[in-house]
Amino acid sequence: MNVAVGRAPNPYHFLDRALVPLKPFLEDPRVVEISINKPGHVYVERLGSDHMEHHEIHELTAAEIQNIGERVAGATSQFISHSKPILSAALPTGERIQVVLPPAAPEGGSISIRKQVVNNFSLEEYRDSGSLDRVSV
Repeated sequence: MNVAVGRAPNPYHFLDRALVPLKPFLEDPRVVEISINKPGHVYVERLGSDHMEHHEIHELTAAEIQNIGERVAGATSQFISHSKPILSAALPTGERIQVVLPPAAPEGGSISIRKQVVNNFSLEEYRDSGSLDRVSV
């Protein structure tokens, strides 16, 4: 008997491929939020930063935003379309994602990804970061 042995297929292969333009941000442990408010414009919030960084990623066209939405929908047994343009889900790696397509996002779609960031800060680190500046007892 001949038996072919190989690795099991990745059930999230197409979702992983769709997220490639965002991969550096998704893999960065200091990134806590990724926002795409319109095609090509990505805003990233990092731990300790008081503003979001702007990045232009031309590969993130309206069609690619729709592709990401469709791949997330498929991976989470949901549906997204022109008549149901809003999708909320969790990615397989734990991040929360919301995808909004036209007509609800008339500029071509938007995506918001919130990463779970677990950090154990000491009281001194909170103080040094300014987190306690407005706290009064």
